[in-house]
Amino acid sequence: MKLFLLRHAEAEDSSPDELRSLTEFGRQSIVDLANFLDGRMRLDVDAIWHSPLKRAVETAKLFQESAGLEAQTIETPGLCPWDRPSEMIERIDAQRGNLLLVGHNPHFEDLTASLSYGLGDLFEALDSGC
Repeated sequence: MKLFLLRHAEAEDSSPDELRSLTEFGRQSIVDLANFLDGRMRLDVDAIWHSPLKRAVETAKLFQESAGLEAQTIETPGLCPWDRPSEMIERIDAQRGNLLLVGHNPHFEDLTASLSYGLGDLFEALDSGC
């Protein structure tokens, strides 16, 4: 399984928070990222999971379109800024395909740390001969 994390692009400074749209700069940065990755990296993803917040939805759909990905975008619980990483880790563990997650900080920071810690334990066990 491959796991890709994409933080939402720049969003307007407005409220309510859950309805903040991407700025023009944010939209262009997603298109630029997709163009940059084209030919450099094969994004073989089976699904694109995103949070319900508008800026993540827009980022997921724009990246899917700009990168020419056939994977379906799916609103997925556990990807909001305030969610616990353990909830998403359980969902990831149950998944059999490659995933692109589109979400937020600080959630992604905590999720990355949790995933890295788990991998660190695995590598330590392998090094000790277990």
